[in-house]
Amino acid sequence: MSKFVKNPDEIVLEDVKMVHYEVMEPGKAVWLGIYLSDGRIYHLNIGGNNLWVNYSDESGPITTIDKHTLAVEIAKEGIMKYNEALKTLAEND
Repeated sequence: MSKFVKNPDEIVLEDVKMVHYEVMEPGKAVWLGIYLSDGRIYHLNIGGNNLWVNYSDESGPITTIDKHTLAVEIAKEGIMKYNEALKTLAEND
């Protein structure tokens, strides 16, 4: 894949681990970071008065920021499972 694919007709991704959505400019542009379970990373930029889309494969070595973001998501999942276990224990007392 080239660095950017402009205005792709369709995007299909499987095994998505996380999607990070940010408003870059309110009413004008949004950005999505899409992280797959196998470590691949894609960016999707959407914006403009005439709608435009740029899609890019950003796979490569995971950066420190990406590692932090993934670590936070994994920790959130762990906390939710821990809280569910506490609730189950409390219900069985």
